[in-house]
Amino acid sequence: MKCQVIRVAEFGGPEKLVEMEYDVPSPSAGNVLVKVEATGVNPVETYIRKGNYAKLPELPYTPGTEGAGTVAEIGEGVKGLKVGDRVFLTDTLSGHGTYGQYCLSPSSEVHRLPDNSSFEIGASIGIAYRTAWRALFLKSKMKKGELVLVHGASGGVGMASLQLGKDFGARMVGTAGSPEGMEFIKSLGAEKAFNHTNREYITELNEFAPNGFGLILTMRAHSNLGKDTVLVANGGKIVIVGAQGSSTINPRRLMSKEASIQGLMTWNFTEAETKQFVDFISEKLKAER
Repeated sequence: MKCQVIRVAEFGGPEKLVEMEYDVPSPSAGNVLVKVEATGVNPVETYIRKGNYAKLPELPYTPGTEGAGTVAEIGEGVKGLKVGDRVFLTDTLSGHGTYGQYCLSPSSEVHRLPDNSSFEIGASIGIAYRTAWRALFLKSKMKKGELVLVHGASGGVGMASLQLGKDFGARMVGTAGSPEGMEFIKSLGAEKAFNHTNREYITELNEFAPNGFGLILTMRAHSNLGKDTVLVANGGKIVIVGAQGSSTINPRRLMSKEASIQGLMTWNFTEAETKQFVDFISEKLKAER
């Protein structure tokens, strides 16, 4: 059987994404074939496509890490899933991603999607919400009432962080690059929104939080990390979610505040952490009406 997919035969620009007909793959032992109904698109996929990422697939490959759909076939030894189940994915097999009508995924990365959740919602979970959950709850141990700054809060991980933090009971503050983005993040529960294209926004953040932010999530550490060492509170924590280059900081700022910097890589999730996240997010989804 044939299907339509997007394949990348060489690293480069978006013109390297080529739609073509492809044989529907069969799942080997422990893997699942999923008929894709919705696909998540993430910045990391553009870095991989350009060949500018630490973890690169063998060429040619089909991109796409997260998505949602129905189980089409299961490999030997797969338990807890059956053909026809509605599912969402937190990862795919290298080379067989969700930019197509079918994809392959390890069974440990295939999870039941609650009946009241759309495939589009399911396709948004695997990267953005899992990364935000890991940053807020596992790495930083966010506290209720804590003042949290999210850089780039109108992006995928940013808006997931706002929603999860607000639901938990933290005080969420975000930055965006346009008036529309600022209104959007306020609609997601941000107590205050700042425009990071404004040259004075660091001053504005300092005025809003004179004692600093207990937690800062930074998506572009190459641009923001030095500023974050100014904005972080005494004993606070900066979690690096993304960076596209190096950064220079003054370590004395961290020393004087006894603040810390924590790095995070989504791919470092353990199977136990993934199960913990899936249980968490599934309960949230089931509660939605």
